[in-house]
Amino acid sequence: VLLPSHLHHRDSTTTNGYNNREHDSQTKIQGSLWYDDNALDSPFAFSLTPRCDLVRLGTSGLKVSKIILGTMQYGDPEWQAWLVDEKEAIKHIKFAYENGIQTFDTANVYSNGMSEIILGKAIKALDLPREEIVILTKVYFTVGRDTGDNIVATGQAPDEIGYVNQHGLSRKHIFDSVKASLKRLDVDYIDVLQ
Repeated sequence: VLLPSHLHHRDSTTTNGYNNREHDSQTKIQGSLWYDDNALDSPFAFSLTPRCDLVRLGTSGLKVSKIILGTMQYGDPEWQAWLVDEKEAIKHIKFAYENGIQTFDTANVYSNGMSEIILGKAIKALDLPREEIVILTKVYFTVGRDTGDNIVATGQAPDEIGYVNQHGLSRKHIFDSVKASLKRLDVDYIDVLQ
């Protein structure tokens, strides 16, 4: 984990509680108290976990972590053989959040919604503060009825196999997709729809 140079570790073995050396990627962070010398007057000058740098997303005013955890790898291995299960996914999401990553990218089509379900379950299980985290999801491709069906990979025409108006960027499909994503994520809103 690379840390910004302005973060210093509070070390109980030094006389003043701080060692003022910059951290390298070998620094242990678990259970540490981090001190941000750029935020001395802030009530948030101390944090139990290092923070990932935040950047503005275009001109939206929304701040996202510089590193975003993508969730395409979570879901049903029938959809893609390289996917990992829910238990492993929650470990990944926990590790990411504990190390300052607060932005998560998913899509309705990843494992036909299973990725969104897993992210939603992780948010609940880890009690991640919804007002702090940023959720990005996507719309366009056809979401199959079974988590293992990969319609995109097969190259089948969605309309010809019973998915009329369930792909593309029509107003109807966008509204239907957002409603389904909210249900799968088990949240009240999505921060960015791509």
